[in-house]
Amino acid sequence: MDPTSDRGAAPPGTSSPTPATDAGAPATVQISFYGHLTSLAGGRTRSVELTGSHPTVADLRAAVREQIPEVAAHLEGVAVAVDAELVGDDTPLDATRDQEIALLPPVSGG
Repeated sequence: MDPTSDRGAAPPGTSSPTPATDAGAPATVQISFYGHLTSLAGGRTRSVELTGSHPTVADLRAAVREQIPEVAAHLEGVAVAVDAELVGDDTPLDATRDQEIALLPPVSGG
């Protein structure tokens, strides 16, 4: 038996972490933009990279400000929906699954 054949394998009884679930590994999420944010973002959907082991909606807002600066000045009053439910900034995001994330600007009528 070649002792080098298991080189790089996880010890027995453990599993190797995958890049998508490594604590702190960046994760890419898709965001849908609505209203005037669509043109500012350059399209209906854009991707942003989130870092940290437990990103929240507040982290998402920070990532949008940094990675899509055209939208940064327009985030005040913008609601965030995750899987078709309005959420607060302290809501955790699950970057290991495909969540539907939308940025919804305030609407006025008359």
